[in-house]
Formats: sequence, structure tokens, C-alpha cells
Amino acid sequence: MMRIAFVGAGGVGGWFGARLAHAGADVAFVARGAHAEAMRSRGLELRGEGGPLLQPVRLAEAGDAPYDVVLLATKMYDLDAAIEAAKPFVGPSTRVVPLQNGVEAHAITKATFGDRTAGGVAGISAHIEEPGVIVRAGPFAWLKFGEWDGRPQPLFDALMAACAKAKFEAEHSPRIELAVWNKFVMLAPFATICGYARQPIGPIRDDAALWARLEALVREACAVGLAHGIPLDADRTDQVLEGQRRQEPSIKASMLKDLEAGRRIELDWLGGAVERLGAEAGVPTPITTETVAAIRAAYP
Repeated sequence: MMRIAFVGAGGVGGWFGARLAHAGADVAFVARGAHAEAMRSRGLELRGEGGPLLQPVRLAEAGDAPYDVVLLATKMYDLDAAIEAAKPFVGPSTRVVPLQNGVEAHAITKATFGDRTAGGVAGISAHIEEPGVIVRAGPFAWLKFGEWDGRPQPLFDALMAACAKAKFEAEHSPRIELAVWNKFVMLAPFATICGYARQPIGPIRDDAALWARLEALVREACAVGLAHGIPLDADRTDQVLEGQRRQEPSIKASMLKDLEAGRRIELDWLGGAVERLGAEAGVPTPITTETVAAIRAAYP
């Protein structure tokens, strides 16, 4: 049986890993602190969409044989620590899949693990409610993964089958870099406008000035992607905006939730990355730059 490890057991790693374990997959977690202790003593509890479920889980231990697939499921600012924590569990044939937001995790991960590094994207709205408890909101929960160069990977076919058994969507993508960017040009503007307005999507849609700012943010992000050679659809901006029109009014980016809770945010790898990557490619991003600066001024 394929052996899977999640480094990070929060809203992403905890939810997907618990569902896979519940469906019979061989899953272990690398976690820390009170959350890890709760997982060890009573398992992972899932509430909200995809629950209720109380799933006994196993924590990876020093001396474990290398895993077949190691998924890095932390916030972007914890990626270096996740890479370090993953090292004992990565063997010559392991596929390492970073699931972080943004478009820079693959290159950072590859600097350590080389050609063992694949690509991945996660779509879910979930968080740690208390140690050992994951709450999911919203109707979507999916994973995409694949080799960066598009070559077939039997391990990912097996992982996709395990995900299907766990009853969530998964795709073994031959164009995983494009999938990463497609999420980025949606999420970076969405997180940035939510942080700027301090509002969920409903009030943003209802405010003409905020909606115009969101449209500009999406257009700038898409222009940056195209300048970096990413074959985004010609109407990708319209696709993203149509998706935001269909969102439930109460939906807010996880970055706004982190701001409201006083936690560290991923701005540097979302709106900040649009600004930085735009500068690298010579693409002006004036609205992104202005909006990111306003967030940084409000939350120094």
C-alpha cells in the first residue's frame, strides 16, 4: 500500500489526511505542539462540511521508512521548517508535493529535494478550531498534483484513486504549473482585496469602487503570469470575476481570517508576490502595489 505523509495537520493537511486515513489509506502526520498532542491522544475531529468524523491518526516517527508521497501542507511562511521536518521521511523515490499558496513553493522545495519535487494545489476552506479539531466551511475540497514537467507518475495515479475512495475531488494534472498559477491569479487578488476592505466578498461585490479594484488586481495578476510565460486562458480575468460573483456573500479569504485573529499573514506571497514578480518581468502593477501598501500600513 502506498504510504503518505502530511507535513502540517491544519486545515489543509489535517482535513485531507484524516479523510484519506478514514478511507483506509496509510497516512502519517508531522505536526507539533498542542495540536499534535491532541491528535496523538484522541485523533483528528472533523466538523462542518465533510464531517462529523473522529479519526484515529498516526504521527510520523524518527526511524520510519521513507514515504512514497510527502505533502507539505503548512503556511508559506513555515515552508522552510516544513522542508526541514520532511527530510527524515524522504527517500530516493519519494515524491514531495508542496501545497502552499502562491507560486514560489515549488522552486524553494526543489532547492532541497531536487527532481523529487512535484507540484500541487489545494482548494479548501478549513482551519484548526482547537487542538485536534478541524472545521471546514464551504462546498469545495480538492487536490491537484503532478510532475512539474508533465510526465506520467504512477504514484499520483494511486494517490488519485485513494482520494476518490476518500470521497473528495482530485486530479493528476499533466499541467500542474498552470494549475498553480490559475489558483494564484484568483487567490492573490481575492486575499488582497479582503485584507484591504476588511470585508468578505458580498460587501466587496456591492461596492462599485471595491469591485473595480478587485478587477484591476486580477488583471494585473494575469498580466504578470503571462509575462512569466504561463499560458493562462485569454479570458482568465473574466473567469475569476465570474467565480467571485457566484461566491456566497459571507466567504472571506483565509488571510482576512488571520488578520482578524491577529495571526501572521501570507501577504508577501500573494499580493506581494504579484508586485515582486511583476517587477521582475517589467510589468507595472500599480493597483496591487497601492493595495498591498495599504494593508501593510494598517497591519504593520
